[in-house]
Amino acid sequence: MSYRILIVDDDDTDRLPLERAFRAAGFDVRAARNAEQAFDLVVSGEVDLVLTEQALPRADGLRLLWRIRAECPSVAVILLAATGSTWCVIEALRLGAQDYLVMPIETETLLTVARRAIESPSRGFAGRPRLA
Repeated sequence: MSYRILIVDDDDTDRLPLERAFRAAGFDVRAARNAEQAFDLVVSGEVDLVLTEQALPRADGLRLLWRIRAECPSVAVILLAATGSTWCVIEALRLGAQDYLVMPIETETLLTVARRAIESPSRGFAGRPRLA
C-alpha cells in the first residue's frame, strides 16, 4: 500500500527535498503552501498523514492541526519546526499530533516517524479538540 502524505510548507527550499525523499521511499506525495490549501486536501479524503511546518503564513501548524482533528480525526499529523518551544510541543501533543520534530532531522528518521504515525492504531483522536 502506498501511503498518502501531505507536506505543508511555504518555503520551496524546505518542502521540495521532503517531497523527493518521500516519493523515493514510495509515498504518494501531495504538497500545499499554506494551511488553507492543506485543509482542503485533507477534507477531500486524499491524505493519510500531514507533515506540516509550524510557522505558516496566516494560520500556523497548530491551527491546522486543530482543524484536522475537528473534521478528520483519523488523519495523522506531525508538526515540524525550527525550534521546539515547550509550550508549542505540549500544545501540539495535547491537540493530538503524533509527533513534533525540530529540524533539521535525518531523512531516514523522518521516514520512520512518518510510517509509525500512519500505522499507529491510536492515530485517531477521540472527541473534538478545544482550542485554549
